[in-house]
Amino acid sequence: MSAYYADDFITLHLGDCLEIVSELEAVDHLIADPPYFSQVMSKAVHTPYGRRGHMDKLRRDFGFDCIAEDFPAKLWPRLPLIKRWSLVFSDTENAHLWAEAAQCPDHRFVRTMFWHKLCAQPQITGDRPAAHVEAITVCHAKSKSRWSGGGGGNLLSYPIARGASERFGHGTPKPLALMKKLVSLFTDEGDLILDPFGGTGTTAKACKDLKRRCIIIEKDKQWCDVIAQRCKQEVLL
Repeated sequence: MSAYYADDFITLHLGDCLEIVSELEAVDHLIADPPYFSQVMSKAVHTPYGRRGHMDKLRRDFGFDCIAEDFPAKLWPRLPLIKRWSLVFSDTENAHLWAEAAQCPDHRFVRTMFWHKLCAQPQITGDRPAAHVEAITVCHAKSKSRWSGGGGGNLLSYPIARGASERFGHGTPKPLALMKKLVSLFTDEGDLILDPFGGTGTTAKACKDLKRRCIIIEKDKQWCDVIAQRCKQEVLL
């Protein structure tokens, strides 16, 4: 299996994660930011202002496809051995699907963390509360766990990614500060991290900045090119 890009810290593969992960050897950690579930993407809108100042609600184009409810159960058995932590982002309503999928002979659900999305968009429809948090399903191998957060809590408050230097035209990039925090809390220098949903490569950037190794998978060549360009920089973008 040839890499689309590789350096001392990052190995990037172009292709479907369901096919590629089954070919990988054991990793220390999983940090994953999968696409949204269908019910979340189908309800997502943005509201541009028309010429007369009227608000027109349009379906939001994220630039990637949604995943079905059975996707976590399909992915998890194909993953390589994960020696320590698994962190998976999702909407709060469907976090239980990832927790259930991770309950297997060599892995266990630990806790749900939450990213409080500062400066997030309000609920445009006005008929329900806005979703200003995302869940992070935290699991661990069936061995003694440790992290560097001490007695810290499960809520992380960080602004959403803003500007071209963090978004790269992507619909849902994670902020670099948040990903660096997670990498520093749950992993150690030199560890090997698997990210099956590469996006713009923010997890890879956080890993390389913090001297962790990362295997990253992305099925869209457009984003692979962004990831490769970011990883080539001596001072990462």
